[in-house]
Parts: sequence; structure tokens; C-alpha cells
Amino acid sequence: MPNRVHRTIAALRQLVPPFAPTFDWPILLCASSLILFVAPAVAQSGGGPGGALRPGVAALPTAINQPPDANTQMQKRDQQSILRNFDAANALRKQHLAEETQQLLLLARDFNARLSQLKPGPLPITLLRESELIEALAHDVHVKMVLTVE
Repeated sequence: MPNRVHRTIAALRQLVPPFAPTFDWPILLCASSLILFVAPAVAQSGGGPGGALRPGVAALPTAINQPPDANTQMQKRDQQSILRNFDAANALRKQHLAEETQQLLLLARDFNARLSQLKPGPLPITLLRESELIEALAHDVHVKMVLTVE
């Protein structure tokens, strides 16, 4: 295998014209790596005398290093208070929803127990009214689950 590589290199050398310049590849590699790695470091070091930054430019106020003005602070406080009001309203809505769900569960269990004790035949009017009440309460619970404060 090494003989094959040597023969390939020798064949390639014969193809290169005698006037083609020859390079010393290790020196070229060192010079290019020096340009690639050292030049950016020199450019980032400040470039001025002593490598100091320009203090006039660094001291200028920008939007990044300025505190927000009074109007911006007021708007931010208003938004936060609105969010707190939303959170309070949602907590109250969840509490009412939990209470109504418990009431619905009790009514449904009671209704189911009464239905299991009945003999086959028409339902009494009281049970029909109670079923309508359970249905209305279930609808209210469903609406309150979907409702959000905007």
C-alpha cells in the first residue's frame, strides 16, 4: 500500500509543470492560523492607545441602561393591578364553581337514590321538578367552567 501511495505522488509530481511555484505548507499553515486567531483578538482589545475604551461613547445613556420613565412605570403598575384583579376574580369564580359542583353532586346522588326506590311506572312530579333543577344547575356549572374574566 505505501508503494502505491508513493507511485501516485510521483505521478502527480510529473504532472506539475516545472515553473509552478512550490509552497512550504507548514509555514503557510502557521501564517494563516496567526491571521485567523490573533487578528480578531487584537481588533477586540480596543485598538486605541493602551487598549482603553472610549469613555465618551460608553457613558452615553441608551435605552438599555436607563431606568423607565414615570409614564412607563405607571403603565406597568396598572397592568399588574389588572392582572391581580383577574387573579382575584378567577379565584372567586373557582370557589363558587367548587361549591356549586358539590351541591350538584349531592342533588344527583339524592335523585339517584330516590329513583332506585321507585316502582316501575310514571315519575312523580316532585322528581321531575328536581331533575329540572339538577339540569339547570349542571348547565350553570358548565357555563362557569367556560367563563373567564377578560
